[in-house]
Amino acid sequence: MRGCRVDSTSDIGDAKQVTHVIALPQGATPVGVAVNTTGTMAVVAESGRGMAAILNLSTYSVAGLQQWWAQASQVWEDNRASERLSLTEQLDFQSKLSKQLPVAPFRVVYNKSGMHICSAKLRNPRALCTHGLYWAPANSEDEADYLCAILNAPTTTELTRPLMSYGKDERDIHKAVWELPIPVFDHRNQIHRRISQLGAHAEKLVATYKSEEGSVHFAAIRRHIRDAVFDTPEGRELNELVFDMLA
Repeated sequence: MRGCRVDSTSDIGDAKQVTHVIALPQGATPVGVAVNTTGTMAVVAESGRGMAAILNLSTYSVAGLQQWWAQASQVWEDNRASERLSLTEQLDFQSKLSKQLPVAPFRVVYNKSGMHICSAKLRNPRALCTHGLYWAPANSEDEADYLCAILNAPTTTELTRPLMSYGKDERDIHKAVWELPIPVFDHRNQIHRRISQLGAHAEKLVATYKSEEGSVHFAAIRRHIRDAVFDTPEGRELNELVFDMLA
């Protein structure tokens, strides 16, 4: 962290655990945890305080973190198929975790595969995306609404399908959707702003959808939501705007 000040401390948290506190630049809002390869040291950043504590995990007993990590590592060592990767290296293989830190205030996620592209706006700073989701940070909530609106529009799926590879039961969406001429969000563009507004409206509509957990398959729930959104005047307007932009 360039330009930061590192000081010893004894008054934040447990003095036996926190070895240093880093004062971050004004306006910085990091959120996350970074652990070294041996699992003995960690940096914990808090957005509300604008500070990051360096923890000595070898003496950190709260919730048994160090003990749990040691046990998990041993299970991995005893059962892994090869000696190529440690547990830490496997968890962050190809930087699948570290690339997500620091966490952006707004992220757009969509399914890796399926018959329809389904996208959502992710606000939770503690959420991490797994291999079944593709994600991208958004510069603003308006941009996140814009991207979600485009990705969820039925016309986007129709235009992307010829670009997808096809498996047994579903298509591999992967990054094929980005072969479409989707413009970068420009808040000065009236069409972009309208698409963003319609995306925000669709999110509010979807939030009212109720379904008893386990009573309906998730694919059917998605279909019901698509029908509910794009049967409205706003949904039809959104789909037409996206078609005019991409077709």
